[in-house]
This record gives sequence, structure tokens and C-alpha cells, in this order.
Amino acid sequence: MALRILSVSIGIPVAVALGIFAVSNRDAVRLDLWPLPFGLETPVYLLALSPLAIGFLMGLLSTFFASGRLRARIRARLREVRMLEQRTEALREQKH
Repeated sequence: MALRILSVSIGIPVAVALGIFAVSNRDAVRLDLWPLPFGLETPVYLLALSPLAIGFLMGLLSTFFASGRLRARIRARLREVRMLEQRTEALREQKH
């Protein structure tokens, strides 16, 4: 619960700050893609916030894939617990 409160208390101000930044920087800039013969016209906020979003997603994916073994071990332990609970219930029924 404390972690949830902490993440909300940090997340809301960051989201507000990013929103204010995006509203304040709506001017378009031209991004030339040298050596290609064309460029992109994009808002400043998109140019500044895109690398942050890409980095966030890359970190999210790397954490997800790194914890794959742990999730597999948890699933195996849960199957084992279910099996043991079924055995325990069967033994209780035999006893009565």
C-alpha cells in the first residue's frame, strides 16, 4: 500500500509536468534526416518526449524478460501447492 501511495505521489506530479511541457512546446520544428532527401515536421514536445517513452518501454521489456525464470518458478510452485492441497484433502477424506 505504501508503494502504491509513493508511486501515485510521484507519478501525478510527473504527469502534470509532462503535460505542461507538451502544451508549452507545441511549436513545430523541422527534423532533416540527412542523407535522405526529406525531413519531418514535428512538435518540439514530441521530439523531446519520444526518447523518454522509448527508454521506458525498453526498460519495461527488459524487466519483463529478465523476470521470466522467476515467473516460471512461481508457476511451478503454485502447481506443487495445488497438488499437495489435493493430496491433503484426499487423506482427510480417507481418515473420516
